Amino acid sequence: FRYILVPANGAATDEGVFHAALAVARLAAAHLAFLHVRVDMRHTLLGMAGDDLAGGGYGGLVDSVQRDVEARQRRAQDAVTMFCARAQVALADGKPVCGPSAAWVVEAGDEAQCLITYGRIADLTVLGRGRDTHQAAQHLLEHVLLGTGRPLLIAPEHGGNSIGRRI
Repeated sequence: FRYILVPANGAATDEGVFHAALAVARLAAAHLAFLHVRVDMRHTLLGMAGDDLAGGGYGGLVDSVQRDVEARQRRAQDAVTMFCARAQVALADGKPVCGPSAAWVVEAGDEAQCLITYGRIADLTVLGRGRDTHQAAQHLLEHVLLGTGRPLLIAPEHGGNSIGRRI
């Protein structure tokens, strides 16, 4: 595995996914692509407009959603930056490195579709199990596995440093 796709959601479950991806990356000095998928505000606005064209209170709601989207992206980017610093992984500075490298990528749209699109060019996608929304996580796992046709690693919630040593 030379190119590993790692979703960065800004959630508490990201840490386990990051550790599992890094464990695999260290085996072959692979590149980690940390992908954050933002809510596409155009689609959100179209959905809201379709629900009630005569409604007048959308301005505050749109601002609130936009603030949440931006805060989630900041949390995700901070988590990736801190993780890479602790793990001594070069993060998108363009310098050739001997060990694993990483990049931060942001895309707007549907999470499953973006993961499928990026996952089709990756050698491996690493996803978490999801803690709070088990059915949503399972739905995402199925879509990515079937949509990419590429290997998928489901990261343990904690640990992941011994990947490849014991089943």
